[in-house]
Amino acid sequence: MKKLGLLKINREKIINDEELKILKGGDTGSCQCWCYDGPMVMGIMASLNQTDCFDDCHYVNPNWDATWNCIN
Repeated sequence: MKKLGLLKINREKIINDEELKILKGGDTGSCQCWCYDGPMVMGIMASLNQTDCFDDCHYVNPNWDATWNCIN
């Protein structure tokens, strides 16, 4: 039987707990990312954290503001 080499894990590609919960649809404390154009809500999307929320909204439209809200 052929022997295999050691298993190597790329730490940069390991999914953290928060990302895994979002992917599987688990409870993340009911966090939501809201995108605004002035006072008008333009959309709600899933984001991993506040920084991703801000970046995602600005990726869709650079003029939009973002709010990250969590209800535990």
